[in-house]
Amino acid sequence: MSKNFSKNLIDFLSGIKNYTTEKILINKIRYELKNKEFKMHLQFIVDNKTKRIVSSEALSRWETSEGEVIMPGKYIGLMEKSGLITKFDYYMFESVCDKLSKWAKTDFKELTISCNFTRITISEKDFVAKIKDIAERYEFDKLPHLIEIYEKQTG
Repeated sequence: MSKNFSKNLIDFLSGIKNYTTEKILINKIRYELKNKEFKMHLQFIVDNKTKRIVSSEALSRWETSEGEVIMPGKYIGLMEKSGLITKFDYYMFESVCDKLSKWAKTDFKELTISCNFTRITISEKDFVAKIKDIAERYEFDKLPHLIEIYEKQTG
């Protein structure tokens, strides 16, 4: 066998393995998104002068059914590639609304939570109607909250 044939065969088999692994991961993401295994974590923003929390940003973590915590860099790209990202963005927004609704009757009612959306989701023609529909299911002051456009990291 020639070296080129061996290299091409190894590349081909590696491609099949990567494709299969990716498909398995996408199916697992789909399943775990349906079962709410992606959790919202908050990163608080503190006023440097008063040392008080003034707002927060919603971050996601995939807490698998096996107990593993996976950072977004490992799954966001697969969600974008598979078309699950819009479902995920709305899922996270609903988590934010749920948290704000729970805070509405507490000392945290003044805190805001910014929520990231990908350009893919924001580009949907019914984006505003969808977020309005989700937000209206919850009781909280809707004026001061922030939506951010997720910038894909390269390199």
